[in-house]
Amino acid sequence: MDPFPLCRCDLAAVLTLPDFARPALKWSGFALYAAALLMLATGVVVAVLYGAEVILDALFPALGLAIAGTALIGLSSLLSEIAHLREDIAAMGRREVADGHDEPLPAE
Repeated sequence: MDPFPLCRCDLAAVLTLPDFARPALKWSGFALYAAALLMLATGVVVAVLYGAEVILDALFPALGLAIAGTALIGLSSLLSEIAHLREDIAAMGRREVADGHDEPLPAE
């Protein structure tokens, strides 16, 4: 009996998202970039009107939004690569079985 049943999981199954979710993740990252640019533009306009110290008030939240957008886009790319690798591995297994060079692995 496994003493830690909740600690064991299939990482590939956890990281697999439906096909529609990966582009949505990527576009939400781009939306965060757009929000960061809008925040910076607003900060520049306000800084021109009221003084240079105000730009710092917009710079740090905009930097945080840009970092979050980068993380979402990177996560989307990582999940897409995992999906492509899983498809390639499955295709290689089917090709080996069709050629008769190897037997398929037993399902777990």
